[in-house]
Amino acid sequence: MFEYAAMFGIAKTNNMTPAGIDLDSSLITAFSSLTAVNLPENNFTRSFKQVITGRHASYDKRYEKLERIDTVIGVHMQSWKYFWNYREDIQRQFTFSQDVAENAYKAVKDNMLDSNRTEAETNHVIGVMKGLTHTTKNGAFSVLVGIHVRRGDYISQNNINYGFRIADENYLRNAMKLFLDEYRNVTFLMLCTDLAWCKEKIHTTNVIIFSTPVPAVDMCILSKSQHVIMTVGTFGWWGAFLSRGKVVYYASPATSNTTYGNVLVIEDFFPPGWIALT
Repeated sequence: MFEYAAMFGIAKTNNMTPAGIDLDSSLITAFSSLTAVNLPENNFTRSFKQVITGRHASYDKRYEKLERIDTVIGVHMQSWKYFWNYREDIQRQFTFSQDVAENAYKAVKDNMLDSNRTEAETNHVIGVMKGLTHTTKNGAFSVLVGIHVRRGDYISQNNINYGFRIADENYLRNAMKLFLDEYRNVTFLMLCTDLAWCKEKIHTTNVIIFSTPVPAVDMCILSKSQHVIMTVGTFGWWGAFLSRGKVVYYASPATSNTTYGNVLVIEDFFPPGWIALT
């Protein structure tokens, strides 16, 4: 998603045509409004000039002024700065397909009812996700906050050595408290890659802890929340960006003097206005 968004933003900035080469089929399936040309990889596209950045989690100013010839940009491209001027267009393009959205509504409804939530509260949450219901700071019905907890591959020793850090339960509690202090009622939908850990560490009654077997459905749920708490990784980043509400992120996602710590530039990765907590 970062590569697509960066490609689109860089192309528009340089008055060029946005195009992907063999766009990922999961991207095409999940999102219904992509506008970039999808080219096959062949001798023609392999002949394009390559402009590759070596720092995948930071911004490279070279892309602001490209020679107007067929060009392939680098991998990862994990900075909001590449596409911020076109962010509304990117958000429109990353509109989930109807099938993904319907599966997201069903997953939330089933998990809320399984957690003994009332029919009225469940219907309210689904209405919020569909944009049919609105909440107020002091309203009787809850504000909807999505949480993405990334653990899984991040807790492997190789990734720890690479420099990835994991947000712990104290961060999650602090982030949740931020919303609980601001709003009278909050429902948290916590999507976890490690359900056992989440259920062991988080016990408050206003949290529904679950996940689905389809990553696009999980991201869709985040995107349709009013606000998002992310932990680490790009999956939660995109769920947060697409939600368009308040975003809280883990302020220490990389260990200093590691491979990842040396390529991550915090101000290039996290947009202005997002809230950093530890």
